[in-house]
Amino acid sequence: DHYEMSGPGLGAALGGGSLLVDFSGNDRYAALQFAQGAAAFGMGMLIDVEGDDEYVLGAWGQGLGLAEGVGLLWDRAGNDRYAASGVPDPHGRGSILSGAQGAAFGFRTALGGGVGILREERGDDRYEAHMFAQGSGYYYGAGLLWDEEGNDRYSAVRYAQGNGAHQALGVLREESGADSYTLSYGVGQGMGLDLAVGVLVDAAGDDRYDGGVLAQGTATANGLGLLHDAGGTDALRATGRFAWGEAQPLRGLPSVGLLLVANAVFERTESTAAESAKPRACGEPDTAVNREDFDALLAAGNALRCRLERGERWSEAEALLARDPADPLAAWIAPALPAAPAELREKLREILWHHPRCSVKALSLSGSNLEEALRSDCWMLQAAALRAGAQPGPEVRLPGFLRSRRAY
Repeated sequence: DHYEMSGPGLGAALGGGSLLVDFSGNDRYAALQFAQGAAAFGMGMLIDVEGDDEYVLGAWGQGLGLAEGVGLLWDRAGNDRYAASGVPDPHGRGSILSGAQGAAFGFRTALGGGVGILREERGDDRYEAHMFAQGSGYYYGAGLLWDEEGNDRYSAVRYAQGNGAHQALGVLREESGADSYTLSYGVGQGMGLDLAVGVLVDAAGDDRYDGGVLAQGTATANGLGLLHDAGGTDALRATGRFAWGEAQPLRGLPSVGLLLVANAVFERTESTAAESAKPRACGEPDTAVNREDFDALLAAGNALRCRLERGERWSEAEALLARDPADPLAAWIAPALPAAPAELREKLREILWHHPRCSVKALSLSGSNLEEALRSDCWMLQAAALRAGAQPGPEVRLPGFLRSRRAY
């Protein structure tokens, strides 16, 4: 059978329920967006019982859960192919957004994500996507890709193959077979970013992992990343040093990176790392951006910080804060302060210290503010003060996780 939609559909639900079941045959499913087991505020399911099937998607589907939605694509047998293209990435991260193959998303700062599942039981399968795919969760979403049997191939670019980002969960579970996992850039294969959990578990088989950077059991910004390969003789290849259990702390608290393998050969290459070390294109910061448009604000802030870290646009940043010390773009100015001209740095620290967000205040902390930071009710400020060498007296009330570890 051949199922084709020019828009959303094929087991897609918005505020309701949708179910498509195909019992046999070598089938082809094609749709543009929001399809093949996708849901928001409801449940959307596509179930194929047997046959060698092909699933082709523009973006957003193949087991996608948005807010209060459960999206499920369940294929029970056959040598299947899953291909997801994507839509342009507004943040210019070098690829396109797929949002597919066991993925879940929320609208950051506003609305948590749902549950997205791609369940594959038997067969030698191929999974192809770009960014945010193959067991990916974003902002309170939970994404799962679960393949039970067969020699499978996974290929993606970034934020994939067991990646959680921003208080989310992403899991790729592979039960058996000689499998290959490829991330052309990285950030996946068991990677947790910003209070999120990313897990890749392969139970058996001789497997190969090509991971780029921030991959294969890594974590940043208080996340947890786990790559566990329980059997077989495996080959792990990574670029640069940010791999294989690397964890980068933040906010005075740890991140946790775990790599558990039974028998493996490791290969580290530096060529792509050298390329990534080249100055990146910053973009043109729009400091007049609409502050209510989160995506536009994020793009403007990232471009501004990039320019500031290169020693550019500091007069513009000073003028912006002089007009409004509480401007949201201060969240991108504060982390760039070490690159500010010496004569301007302390002046900006003083302005940023009065910003309403304690995360901004923590980044602008100076020696004169240590005691005030210690006595605040913001743990990020307290942690920053402890890292700067402040010694709390018995009257200072610290949360338990700061009291229990005093080496920062």
